[in-house]
Amino acid sequence: AAVSNRAGNVLGLMPHPERATNELVGGADGLKIMSTALNFLNVAV
Repeated sequence: AAVSNRAGNVLGLMPHPERATNELVGGADGLKIMSTALNFLNVAV
């Protein structure tokens, strides 16, 4: 489940994608979300 504000700059997400970013510890399903967020922050800063 996820929720965001109207501007799209605040996101709440369950389950935690940061816990699913390494295939060695159970899967990389959250890697796309985390890498997209990191790329956004690198551009915005």
